[in-house]
Amino acid sequence: MGKITLLSPVHISTGDMIEFPCYYTFPGYSVCYRYKFEDILLQLPYNALTDTNLLNHLSNKQSSKQELYSTIKKYVNYKKLRPLYQLTGELSSQMQKKQYDFSEQIKDLDKPYIPGSSVKGALWNAWMYWIIKSNLEAFQRHLAKNLEKMKNRGLKDPTLFDLLYDDGDRNLQEFTKALRSCLLCPDIYFEKLGLYICNRYKEESSVSKVVAHGYCEAINPRQTVQTTLFTIDEERLRRLIEDEKYRSNEKAKWLVRCFKERVIYNGCNAFIKDMLEIEQSEQMIDFYDDFPGVNEQLGRLKAEMNKTDDAKNKQCMLRIGKSTSYFTKSISYLVKKNVPELFEEYFDSVFSPSLSRKTKPEYDTIPKTRVIFDDLEQYYLPGFIKVEYD
Repeated sequence: MGKITLLSPVHISTGDMIEFPCYYTFPGYSVCYRYKFEDILLQLPYNALTDTNLLNHLSNKQSSKQELYSTIKKYVNYKKLRPLYQLTGELSSQMQKKQYDFSEQIKDLDKPYIPGSSVKGALWNAWMYWIIKSNLEAFQRHLAKNLEKMKNRGLKDPTLFDLLYDDGDRNLQEFTKALRSCLLCPDIYFEKLGLYICNRYKEESSVSKVVAHGYCEAINPRQTVQTTLFTIDEERLRRLIEDEKYRSNEKAKWLVRCFKERVIYNGCNAFIKDMLEIEQSEQMIDFYDDFPGVNEQLGRLKAEMNKTDDAKNKQCMLRIGKSTSYFTKSISYLVKKNVPELFEEYFDSVFSPSLSRKTKPEYDTIPKTRVIFDDLEQYYLPGFIKVEYD
């Protein structure tokens, strides 16, 4: 049995935005309660719901919900409502001033958790990163050819298969998908949920500037649970190896030899070390000076990573959830760091995020923004967890 500790808030979104009035802090309390929006609306008197000004305001697609929220504040008595669950923190005056809706944290029976699918995605990405980093010479030998193929096919978000083996072997592509299914990750449940300001910032003239405001529910840091992060389904893996489609495929055999628990843990640590390298650059240290506590958080993370150099310390780090940076969800940093000329040449066609954004991303500055969580006591870079294993 292993142990998982949250080092910063983790937010896995349901995709739903919860209306601001669904959260309420009673005067003198330091906690917040979540309510059903339908229950709140049922408390509004008929004449308020049919008010012409309110209805006209709501029918205007360009208008905000503030008129409705003001009506709710005027009429609703939260003492008469039954809350769904409790969150740490309170609706501060800062939140009350700008009443944004909250991004909802995924829960099961109102208990927050990290889905196994999110864990699997992070583990698989870290493992791919480590496989390529451990075989850089072969990787770089085929990279230019494979990137050109991806450009011609209009393929973005490169995978291990695309970057190492883009040679038309459909069986191998199917094999890597089947191999991923051998990675079993349980949902991980926690107790405490909190409210956070989660603004996106970018650096402008050495000053951080908010480019997107937001609030969210998130699983609170400094919680520890006893669980196993993942297991490998050895029986499914054995059947996969013995499948006649893959039995004589040397590349498939090599991937299976690499698909070991220790290699996956090593991959997690190698990946996070490189991500911390980005975050602790001189430019980013200056940027994070505007957010007291973040540089200290990164220093603690680096100290934890240094422990992993000792083989006796069986621990690894992961970054999970929404609001992490561009490189955290891809293996693109390996290309930028080791073959920068190819990263620049193929950035627009292969590596860049969606070009539907108002501002076109640039290869030399991405990621230019960071999402920083704030619980009004300190700032956090979200999503970091520590895993101790047997």
